[in-house]
Amino acid sequence: MRPGALLVNVARGAVIERSALLAALAGDRLGGVGLDVHWEEPPDPSDPLYADPRVVALPHLGGSSVEAFARIRDLVLDNLDRLVRGEPLRHRIA
Repeated sequence: MRPGALLVNVARGAVIERSALLAALAGDRLGGVGLDVHWEEPPDPSDPLYADPRVVALPHLGGSSVEAFARIRDLVLDNLDRLVRGEPLRHRIA
């Protein structure tokens, strides 16, 4: 990554090697870090990583918005209608 790059992880905590992230921050190679996932759940708020002003951490809320909840509501209602009518459900996971 280029010096000063921003790193954002919304996948899984383990995707990023924690020691490498800490080293990159200590060496001023990163301009900032955004985390919506963590290595341990729940994350330890006393962890020095979260005290770094270049780190922004969310508790798995990055995808939570009025629009996202509206899409979920619409999908659930559509699937309930489909179920009542005997039609195949959308996005069925078996």
